[in-house]
Amino acid sequence: MWRRELSVHGTDISDYVVSGDLLIDFVLSNTLNSNFSACSIQTVQKMLKSNKQFCSKLGKYRMPFAWSVRSVFKDNQGTVDRESRFSPLFKQESNKISTEDLMKLITEYRRAEKASKLQIIPGNLEINVDCVPMECPNCVTSSYVALRPFEDCGLHAPTVEVDEFLQDSSKFAQPYRVYKNHIYIYPKHLKYDSQKSFAKARNIAVYVEFRSSDEEHAKPLKCIYGKPGGPVFTTTACSTVLHHSQNPDFCDEVKIELPTHLHEKHHLLFSFYHVTCDINAKTSSKKKEALETPVGYAWLPLLKDGRVSSQDFSIPVSCTLPGGYLHIKELWLGRHENGSDVKWVDGGKPIFKVSTLVLSTVYTQDPHLNRFFQQCQKREADLSQAPTSNFLNCLKGLLSMERIHVIIRFLPVIFNQLFKVLTQNDTDEVSTSTTRVLVHILAKCHEENLGHYLHSYIKVHYMICISRPQRCFTFMDRGFTFKLISNYINMITASDNKMLCELKFEFIREVCNYEHYVPLSLPIPSARITVDFPEYILTEEFCRKHFLTGLLLRELGLALQDEQDLRHLALACLKNLMAKHSLDSRYAIKEKQARIASLYLPLYGLILDNMPRFFLRDLFPIFYSSHKSIMLSEHLEYDITTTKLSLYRRKHPLKNKTFSSLAVSTANNADSRGSLISIESNPSTSDRNSEKMDGCEKFARPQSLIGFGARFDKLDQAETRSLLICFLHIMNTISEEVLVSYWHRKRLQHDDGQNSLMKKVFDTYLLFFQINQSTSTLKHVFTALRLFIHKFPSTVFQGTADLCGSLCYEILKCCNHRSSSTQTEAAALLYFLMRRNFEFTKGKCIVRSHLQVIKSVSQLIADAGIGGSRFQQSLAIINNFANGDTPLKNTTFPAEVKDLTKRIRTVLMATSQMKEHEKDPEMLVDLQYSLANSYASTPELRRTWLESMAKIHVRNGDLTPALRTLRTRRCRITPHISEYELIAEINKPVIAVFEKRRDFKRLSELYYDIHRSYLKVTEVVHSEKRLFGRYYRVAFYGQGFFEEEESKEFIYKEPKLTGLSEISQRLLKLYSDKFGADNVKMIQDSNKVNPKDLDPRFAYIQVTYVVPYFNEKEQIKSEFSGFPFLKKRVEVVEQQSTEMNPIEVAIDEMSCKVSELNQLCGMEEVDMIRLQLKLQGSVSVKVNAGPMAYARAFLEEKNAKKYPDNQVKLLKEIFRQFADACGQALKVNERLIKEDQLEYQEEMKAHYKDMLTELSAIMNEQVIFYKNAIFSTFCSKC
Repeated sequence: MWRRELSVHGTDISDYVVSGDLLIDFVLSNTLNSNFSACSIQTVQKMLKSNKQFCSKLGKYRMPFAWSVRSVFKDNQGTVDRESRFSPLFKQESNKISTEDLMKLITEYRRAEKASKLQIIPGNLEINVDCVPMECPNCVTSSYVALRPFEDCGLHAPTVEVDEFLQDSSKFAQPYRVYKNHIYIYPKHLKYDSQKSFAKARNIAVYVEFRSSDEEHAKPLKCIYGKPGGPVFTTTACSTVLHHSQNPDFCDEVKIELPTHLHEKHHLLFSFYHVTCDINAKTSSKKKEALETPVGYAWLPLLKDGRVSSQDFSIPVSCTLPGGYLHIKELWLGRHENGSDVKWVDGGKPIFKVSTLVLSTVYTQDPHLNRFFQQCQKREADLSQAPTSNFLNCLKGLLSMERIHVIIRFLPVIFNQLFKVLTQNDTDEVSTSTTRVLVHILAKCHEENLGHYLHSYIKVHYMICISRPQRCFTFMDRGFTFKLISNYINMITASDNKMLCELKFEFIREVCNYEHYVPLSLPIPSARITVDFPEYILTEEFCRKHFLTGLLLRELGLALQDEQDLRHLALACLKNLMAKHSLDSRYAIKEKQARIASLYLPLYGLILDNMPRFFLRDLFPIFYSSHKSIMLSEHLEYDITTTKLSLYRRKHPLKNKTFSSLAVSTANNADSRGSLISIESNPSTSDRNSEKMDGCEKFARPQSLIGFGARFDKLDQAETRSLLICFLHIMNTISEEVLVSYWHRKRLQHDDGQNSLMKKVFDTYLLFFQINQSTSTLKHVFTALRLFIHKFPSTVFQGTADLCGSLCYEILKCCNHRSSSTQTEAAALLYFLMRRNFEFTKGKCIVRSHLQVIKSVSQLIADAGIGGSRFQQSLAIINNFANGDTPLKNTTFPAEVKDLTKRIRTVLMATSQMKEHEKDPEMLVDLQYSLANSYASTPELRRTWLESMAKIHVRNGDLTPALRTLRTRRCRITPHISEYELIAEINKPVIAVFEKRRDFKRLSELYYDIHRSYLKVTEVVHSEKRLFGRYYRVAFYGQGFFEEEESKEFIYKEPKLTGLSEISQRLLKLYSDKFGADNVKMIQDSNKVNPKDLDPRFAYIQVTYVVPYFNEKEQIKSEFSGFPFLKKRVEVVEQQSTEMNPIEVAIDEMSCKVSELNQLCGMEEVDMIRLQLKLQGSVSVKVNAGPMAYARAFLEEKNAKKYPDNQVKLLKEIFRQFADACGQALKVNERLIKEDQLEYQEEMKAHYKDMLTELSAIMNEQVIFYKNAIFSTFCSKC
């Protein structure tokens, strides 16, 4: 029978990760069996029978059989190797059992030439290796103590932690935190080849026992850890047996749980037995009984000089076990103390080797520390006696401790003892020595960079100490205790070490956990609220009446101005305390909870102060100056009535004497519920203190850390959520009367709720929607909003609709929430809003909520993409509410709700169409424009769709239509660069508004913008570098494809320099993607198309370049509206065609050329490139092109007779001007060119002379070019 054994030798893994040398070694054993190697295939049945006999007789004995090994990591980065397999099973040789031998075998296994010599046993080992998960259920420590109560073992198998044998190095040292008291025993070797005491001593087994007495009939203690499958603890552990070995090596580990208190008689007893392997059936029954024969005994006392040590021992073996054997001192004499003889094996030589390893949080291995602990224990018996010289020597001996790992492991115990010695004696020498030892330990810790362990010790013991104020509340005057607390808190300032600031909040948490915190902090009934400083502000009066709550909220306000760790600690303290109140059975009644909630109303003031730090750019924009300094938007400026806290703080900076004075004042305002009478009960003293408090020395807050705008770094999402959840809990719990007085209903409802205070309150509610919240939190938010709408309907349904619109927007967003419960809650709240609107108008209508819902849906389509199945389900829920609302069944309300949901679906359907055309920007804008016009009677909704149009234009880079769209919204706009002339026209409506308001600052800014735009117009006109868009006529043919657009023509306005091929390719790709590449064809000419001549199987697109024209002499395309326009394309609704004869076209063309040349020559800074291009196009053209083509066609004598004389004369005059303009242009060009273009200039002159010669012949007059001047000589014929 084979058995698997796992031998885990604890060590620190990090040592081996770099080299990849950490290995797992498995040693397999089989039943002690002398004939196992004789097994063969031919004798299987025979050997099976034989092995059954061995297992029945020798089943409890094991002998090493095989070993296998594998690496833990796959690389040097510490990646656990989950996939590799164990090596083959190698036979375990009986002469290579020790740990040293095994390490050597593993080393040889890695070498191919050595591995080939190892005997392989058929079979393989499959064991999973993986990292320990963060949460490990059903886990026990190495002492078999459960880390937490066990769960279902069927789901999670039990897990056992193993002890870690750390190296004696500061790198791995850490203070003991869990009780552990183990000793590991490792039998190593027994040398019996020279012994003459026993005839048979070959198959030797070693039994290990732990005893507390050496008397004759003493029993072993049940403290040895058993093997898997057996009992947890046993009295005896047995080693493996090497067959026929007289000098056996052992590789066993025995783990023992040590008693808490050891004495001199605690020892290890080793018993050696020869195991008979001959179990032949023919042997007599007498021999069968002698399965084990004792062949010696050895013992090892655990304590030496009062210390348990980890070391190697070599001890003699006795032939017998006499009573009182621990008293045998001199082994080599062979005589017991009482005179009886003791017979030793092999003459008393130390023939048995054994090692011990102590892993204990009770017993230290350091002799200096051990002696100090012993002296401390002795001194505990009588503290009245002066310290002895032994005690003082042991104390000084601690200075000799150099092993830092020992100091760190017992650091808490050492400090506890040293501080106890320091406080329990009045001897200077002891105090001096103790202080030196403390300094020595601190220096050692800092040398090794282990100061964090000192901080941990301070924090833990600080926590123990801060529980004392609770006892002070019980046994001392409350006012005096308040004063002590205040003094303690004021000693810790923001400039102190961060750890002290953290400990301060631990202290506050402990103080606030006092069981009678609520009676001490509840508002005093007789107290009157000061009108100037409302209770939602953390004032002196509030802190005087509610000392503990004021202390917590004051320090929270300070912490919010500090770094993140302290903010988190302070917020956790507040949240935990409020949670504790809500779960306290003593205050389960709603009225009591409401009264407790009123304690925390000043939290709202803290939220207002820190609102700009919530990460919400839309609500609180932040602008950056050129110096990168942060400036808050003007929208964040509080009005005077809502900034009293900030003003109060500026007028009364907090000083260090605050809460000591407040504590005295609190004591004088005590009632019968809690005696707050201070020991300073003299009225005159209290009056004097009160007078001092009315001065500037009031609070202990540094000016730089308090007040609105002190910090601008953002609070993270967790901090924001914590503040808002605490506030939401207050609002949900507080009574209506307190809430109304707290918010001052008149102030909140001033101007129908359209005031700055109500805006801030409302924004606080909306913050919950704008930050990710849990489903349960949102449920409470919906409840709170229903209460708000019920109490303040005029805020939502009167005055401006901004608040109602913002609320509808956020609710509709939740109607599209992925959580079905949140959808239902949102739908219910939206229905409640409409119902309350109907009631508010006394049953007339729900116009306000109707318009704002439609408007919000329109916005959300562009912002959040609503309209899916979730949103449709929410609409169905709203309809169900309307159908089932019995009290309103006979009113118009259900019909209005249905009409609203129907309109929403119409908008969503239009959105669906837009989705189909999302890749066709022109069609998409057409749909948006159509939808905007459908709301012409509702300006707000029309504005919403126009804003969506503008977003699409901006996204596609079409800034001119975007600008036109925004202009339609009547906004203040700075025009795009191509439309500077339009700024005055665009801003006329805005100017009118500002003039009516007499807003001269805005008017001045606006006129300055107009001034700058006109300067820009002047600049671009003179530079001649201004580019406008290009226009194209686009016609669509193919009823089966274009439907409503079939046979319609549109004028497309394209960006600058967009060529005909570019727009053609864009449209071809767009409609090829839509209809299929094989189904779309481009009509390549600009002739008029007869749709009947086209193949109905294809979609046809015709694109023609057009230019804007303002005369009536050529074909006119009349559009629905002129450009620039809200859309990028407009439909052609009418065409007018005017026939022009050829000579009229020539007159127009030549007039334009003359004008262009004259304009270029007359510029202050001539554009030489443009000038040369125009010249080249005028005098260096092909024979059948350019101006001379017009001259030949209309001015030659045979052709001129075909046209009216007046038109021929006009064209001749224009050609004379053209010749003159070309001459002037050549003159200007000659002045500008450099030497490298002289040849080019001469060539141009030659072409010019040729042109004049031909022109003279055509016109029958001499046109002369002489010294840059032109002289025309008319022939007699003219």
